[in-house]
Amino acid sequence: MRSKETADEAKRRNWMRRIVGCAIVVIVGLWFATEPLLAWWLPDLEKRSQLGDSFGALNALFSGLALAGVILAILLQREELRLQRKELEETRAELKRQADAAEKQEVSLEKQRRAMLLSAAISAATTQVEIAERYHQELSRWPNYIEKRTDTQWALRNLYTKVAMELGEEVSDWEGQQPS
Repeated sequence: MRSKETADEAKRRNWMRRIVGCAIVVIVGLWFATEPLLAWWLPDLEKRSQLGDSFGALNALFSGLALAGVILAILLQREELRLQRKELEETRAELKRQADAAEKQEVSLEKQRRAMLLSAAISAATTQVEIAERYHQELSRWPNYIEKRTDTQWALRNLYTKVAMELGEEVSDWEGQQPS
């Protein structure tokens, strides 16, 4: 028995097994008892054969019912297959929706990765600008400060351009400008 099966279902199954078992025993018992009962009831062989022939119509009825049962089983199976195909189509559609969602998520993750790289590059560049500003403060104490400051500014512009180009971004503000 399966663990999910409830006690009621188990009782119902046992009850059905008992009924089917009893029906089989009764049918087989009647089949075995038919010959001796007919011999006792109709001792004449000719009358017994006439009795057997009279059940020919009943045989035809049962054969027709059996054929109808086979046709009904085929129709039920056809309906079940139709439902199974429909369920399979729904499953395929759901899998396609999941695949589309996974693609969207992949695109979103790629955008997030690029944003994080840009943030890291900006943070690194900001740190270098802060270092350069401290360098400018130190340079202000020395002569020729103006000349050194413009060289440093040009280097910072080149750094920003390089970071932006690595990330695939355009920096039109600094392109083609020369230090003054």
